[in-house]
Amino acid sequence: SDMEISYECVRGYIGRIRGICGKDGVWRLKGECTEVVCPNPPLVPRAKPLLEPHELENRTWQAGTSLRYQCEEPFTGTITATCEDDGSFQLQGRCVRRCTTPP
Repeated sequence: SDMEISYECVRGYIGRIRGICGKDGVWRLKGECTEVVCPNPPLVPRAKPLLEPHELENRTWQAGTSLRYQCEEPFTGTITATCEDDGSFQLQGRCVRRCTTPP
């Protein structure tokens, strides 16, 4: 029977490739690795992206890329949205209400 090997896609790509050696001794590849791309980053309540709107347009978000957000007054803190290997954004950080001047 034909000899077969499997290839794993590198990080940032999904899919599978199989190499099959035919009776003629020639390897044929089947399958493919496709790049993981996240949709546009999420809107985050009480925070705005640290990129200008024109920098966010027509941008491709590959696995491993991230976007930082700055919390808006009266909140403080930063949030980071990272495009994960499964094609979704994971949020880290939070916005916390800043205390006003004590009475």
